[in-house]
Amino acid sequence: MESESPTSTTRFARARNSLRLKSPVVGRPTAAMLPARASPSSSGWLGLWTDPWHPRGPLLRWFPRGPVITGLPADSLLCTVMHQGQWCWPSSRRFEVQGIVAELPPIGPQQSDVIAWKSGNFNTKSVLSLIQPASSHVLWHHLLGGKFKIPRHDVILWLALWGRLSTMDRIRISCSDVECILCGGRFLETHAHLFFECSFSKRCIDMLKARVRFQWLQSGWNQDIIWASRRWRGKHLINAASCALLASIVYYIWRERNNRRFSATASSAEVVALRALEEVRCRIIVANCKPSLQLHVLYRIWKIPGDRP
Repeated sequence: MESESPTSTTRFARARNSLRLKSPVVGRPTAAMLPARASPSSSGWLGLWTDPWHPRGPLLRWFPRGPVITGLPADSLLCTVMHQGQWCWPSSRRFEVQGIVAELPPIGPQQSDVIAWKSGNFNTKSVLSLIQPASSHVLWHHLLGGKFKIPRHDVILWLALWGRLSTMDRIRISCSDVECILCGGRFLETHAHLFFECSFSKRCIDMLKARVRFQWLQSGWNQDIIWASRRWRGKHLINAASCALLASIVYYIWRERNNRRFSATASSAEVVALRALEEVRCRIIVANCKPSLQLHVLYRIWKIPGDRP
């Protein structure tokens, strides 16, 4: 092995560590966890503990106390355990060190270390799939967004679809404080009750049906979402308006619930429904859609004055 000055070795180690990938998110893989393999050479510029030169992978992953036990710092290079093309690991009775020594790969004759992708062909798709695993699509994903989307409405609808709103059945403040505050009945406040088993939210839905022919089965929250997910597909403007109106009424019902519980203010079901309706109506007007038969029908249903195609 060619000798190198301590200054050049230290400078190389610092530069190499500055370029090493560090993951800012807990649970995300770092460079040492990527599916790569390394072939050590007599130059020994690989990281002793951090690079996947050993058959077991990066040694620091399964032997975290290795630097302390062996006396070799965590930023050591592979050349520190090489001498004249041979391995020279420090002797130890620890079974971890003995396991490392027993499985040491041969030192290659090449002049530089080689790092290769395990599959043989490197591609960005495999890296992205490792860093950000693909999640399964939910049936209702197209209920969010669309031509007439209102972001703050979609956020509340998204939480409701996942069952993550802070309803009383989830937080359980006290035994006497878990009832629905909208209908005043002795019903546990759940997502299914608020949307739309509650008598208050039922009146809101009934008003939307009467005003803009909004279709909703009212057979249960989960069943209704499945039905809407299958019915409101595609980019049809009426479907987009229905999705936006669903998000809007969920948003305003949830806001009314919070106002009554925390601000001691209340509005009627008719007022809540009109607020949801008018906000979506304004969004349709400013959407600047191209004239078409769909737009003509949508304007007629929503009673929006304007140019007809």
